[in-house]
Amino acid sequence: MKTVKPTLPAGVRDYLPAEMIYRDKVLAKIRAMYEIFGFSPIETPAIEREEVLTGGKQLDMIIWRTATSRAQEGDDRLALHFDLTVPLSRVVAANGNLPRPFRRYQCQKVWRGEKPQSGRYREFMQFDADIVGSSSLLADTEIVWLMVSTLGTLGFSRFKVRFSTRKVLNALAGMLGLEPGSDLARDLFRILDKQDKIGRDGVAALLGKAFVDQADRDPNDPDATESGLGFDEGKLDIVRSFLGIGGETDQVLASLEEFFRGRSKLGEEAVSDLKTISQGLKDLSVAQENWTVDISVARGLAYYTGPVFETTLLDAPEFGSVMSGGRYDDLVTRFTGESLPATGASIGVDRLFAAMEKLGMVKGRKTSTRVLVTVMNPALSGKCLDVLQRLRKAQIPSEIYMGPDMALKAQIAYALNQDVPFVVFLGQSEAEKGTVQIKDTFNREQFEVPMAELVEKIEERSRLHILQRKDG
Repeated sequence: MKTVKPTLPAGVRDYLPAEMIYRDKVLAKIRAMYEIFGFSPIETPAIEREEVLTGGKQLDMIIWRTATSRAQEGDDRLALHFDLTVPLSRVVAANGNLPRPFRRYQCQKVWRGEKPQSGRYREFMQFDADIVGSSSLLADTEIVWLMVSTLGTLGFSRFKVRFSTRKVLNALAGMLGLEPGSDLARDLFRILDKQDKIGRDGVAALLGKAFVDQADRDPNDPDATESGLGFDEGKLDIVRSFLGIGGETDQVLASLEEFFRGRSKLGEEAVSDLKTISQGLKDLSVAQENWTVDISVARGLAYYTGPVFETTLLDAPEFGSVMSGGRYDDLVTRFTGESLPATGASIGVDRLFAAMEKLGMVKGRKTSTRVLVTVMNPALSGKCLDVLQRLRKAQIPSEIYMGPDMALKAQIAYALNQDVPFVVFLGQSEAEKGTVQIKDTFNREQFEVPMAELVEKIEERSRLHILQRKDG
C-alpha cells in the first residue's frame, strides 16, 4: 500500500488540544466582550456565488474557487468567501427587515490565496463586529472602544489602536490637484505608505520622479518599475509638510488643523471628525496609552470611506495589524445601488494567536479532562463506571482509563502526561467501605473520601487550584 506524506500545504496549520483549548478560551472572551457591547451573532455559508464576492470585478487577491462544474450550478460560479464583510452586505441587502442600526458579530474561517508570511495564512479565522445603518461618529468611537476593550480582556497591555480617516488623504490629494478616488490619487497614497521604509526624503524623491504609464514601462529596467507622479517643488513642499505631522494625539490634531486651515474644507472636516472621536474616547475614559490619532494609517484605499483603524502589538510589531477596520458607507451598493453607512473592525484570530504564542501568553492544557477514573480491578469496572457517571452528572469533565496497559503505574503516567489534576482509585477495599481514593496531582496529595462526597471534594479542590495558580 502506498503511503502518503502527512504534511500540510503552506499557509495553513493544525491546532492540537494544547492550542485549541486555549484558543477556544480566547474566542469565548472575544465573544463575551462583543456581546457586552450589544452585538448579536450571525453565520453565513463559506461558499458564495463568485459574482457576490467580486461584484463582477477582477480582484487583486486570489480567491479559492470550487471545483463544482458549471453544468451542475447553472451559470453560477462558486467560491469560498475571503472575508466576512461581503457576506454581511449580502445579508443586509437580502433582509430589509433588519433593525437599523444592525449590530452584528461573526466568527468564521475565510480563505485567501496569498503568499504565506509570519502570522499570515491562506486559511484563517476572522472575528468581526460591525454597526450597519449609522452615520454617527459615535459608532466609530464605539468601534475603537471595543478594540481597546477586547485586547485588554485578552491580557494585552502594550498595544496601540491607531486611527485616522480617509478624508485626510483625500483632502491632501485635492490640495495636490488630484481627484480623490482616481488612479493617480491611489498612486500617491501607495507612495506615501512607503515612508517607514524610505523616509520623507525618499517619498519626495519618488513623487518628483516623472510619471510613466504602466504600458510604457520597460520590465527589464529596474529603475522603470517604480513610477513617480512628476510633482514640482511646490507640491513636494506640501507633501513634506504633511509627512512632518506627528506626535501625540493633541499635537497631531493641532498640526493637522493648521495644515488644512483655509486650504481644504474636506481637510477641516477630517480634523473635526478625528477630534470628535478623540474627545468621545476621553469622555469614556478609554486608556489613552492604548489609542492615538495617526495620519499614516491608510488601509483599504479603494474600500473605506471614513475613519480607519489599525492595532499594533508593541512587543510584536512584526505581526502587523491584529485588529483593524474602518467605515465603509458603500456596504450594499453592489446589490441595491444605494449607499448604506457601516463601520466595524475585525480580528485576525490566527495572526493574533501566533503573536500570543511568541509572547508566551499561550498556556494551554493538553486536555479538558479534570478527573481520570482508573480501573484497578476489571471485576470492579461497574463501580468505576458509577464513579464516572456521578462526575459527569455534576458537569465535571472526566474519563475512564481505556489504554492498552492496565498497570496502575501506566494509568497514573497517562494522567500525569495529560496534566489531569485528579485521579480516582477504587479497589476492593474502597468498594467494600463505599469510598474512593483521590490523588491530587497538582498538590501531590492523596486522600480517601466517602463515595457520596466525591463530587463535593473534587469541586472544593478545583477551587483551591484556581486560588493557588493566581497566587503563584
